Amino acid sequence: MEKTNMENRPVDMYCLTSNKHFHPTLTVHNILGNISHEMIAPAKAVTGVYRGHSTTSVYNSRILLQIGDRIVTVETHAGYAFTYGSKREKTALTLAAKKGKEVTLSINENDTAVTLSIKGGISITQPVNNIDYGSLVKKTVKNETLYGKPVTNKILEGELIAVDYHGPLLMKDDGEVVQYKSPLNNPEMANAKLLVGNHVRVALNDQQELTIQSLDAHLERSVDKKPEMKHAPAIKTTHIIRLTHREDLNGYTSVEGRDYQKPIFHQGASKVAGQLIEANPNYGTFTLEHPVYGRVGVSVGKRLFQGDPESCEALFKACEEKKPVAISLDKTGTSLTVAIKDGPTLVNKMQSPAIPFGLVDAKQVSAEKTYRGKLNAVHAEHSVELQTDKGPLIVYGRGGASAEVTLKKMMGKQVEVSAGKDNALVVKTLEREKGLAR
Repeated sequence: MEKTNMENRPVDMYCLTSNKHFHPTLTVHNILGNISHEMIAPAKAVTGVYRGHSTTSVYNSRILLQIGDRIVTVETHAGYAFTYGSKREKTALTLAAKKGKEVTLSINENDTAVTLSIKGGISITQPVNNIDYGSLVKKTVKNETLYGKPVTNKILEGELIAVDYHGPLLMKDDGEVVQYKSPLNNPEMANAKLLVGNHVRVALNDQQELTIQSLDAHLERSVDKKPEMKHAPAIKTTHIIRLTHREDLNGYTSVEGRDYQKPIFHQGASKVAGQLIEANPNYGTFTLEHPVYGRVGVSVGKRLFQGDPESCEALFKACEEKKPVAISLDKTGTSLTVAIKDGPTLVNKMQSPAIPFGLVDAKQVSAEKTYRGKLNAVHAEHSVELQTDKGPLIVYGRGGASAEVTLKKMMGKQVEVSAGKDNALVVKTLEREKGLAR
């Protein structure tokens, strides 16, 4: 695939980003001798008539808009963009496509959430799972490999302007943006993002691992090297698989912890298999030896097999024998299955879906802070999930001021969450509706 420039050509696809370092690029496709051109431009927001989803993206992350007499594609970077949600949202999008309503697609300042706003109607916000700037990059640098291992060590220097899962993106002194093609795992991406805005050198170390070394005199950090510190603990990543039924979080990853704190890599999945090392039903957690990731934790966010001593005994026996198991959630997130090889299949029913702690930012209510957003989920009377301008947010308290059934009546509505007596969770709707207090 070749990329070049051409003036006065209309845009075929917009790539949502708030990053100001990117510029329009013309991509030339050559498929079996058939030449086609695609002008791709960065944009923080795009407005046009909503025409549904593009069928060319693997994860349905692209939206079609009509601007004037042309149909353009908008890359949102959000997997299955706006295809899930409340009945109200789905109805609004269906009507928008049917009636040809004007919508605006926009991305927030740090490229972590996209919003679709229907003119005269509702706005829907969805998190960005994996940002991909590749379509806006004119040049890439990649090490040649032999039998899957790098045999060259190309070095690239410039200002680190962004990081995506394909590798770091640098702006050279002549203004050219180049991507160093070397996939980063999520802990590496989190560390690399600490250096954005600095002049860096990117290369492979002696272990053939990607290093991003700051060349700024005042900053001496890199992806694989930390400042010297007496008795500094070795940094190892704790990998936790958060079981979730939600399509927007299935495959989603996040990282918490950096510098000398042990990083935790959270990964969303609806099922996982491996050798069972440890089980803690009271905490809803397991430890597996995974064939790819090695030692991983598995969490459901709920107590499991309460009042079921036979299932607990079967789990503990499987741990002693280090039996292979497959752990999965159903499509509702309320039924957990643990299938033990050459043993029983255990099923745990839950009154509400598994809680995606780790995948979604969580805050405890306090007298100093209130939170506003659309009520997306009710995990318990003391724990709810909001869709805010910055993305999904779990808010919890020490107990709840309202019953779970009362909170569920506010699902899909704009609400305010605050602290009540003894920091209990208080949820109030911001929409006027009969039967609900404002």
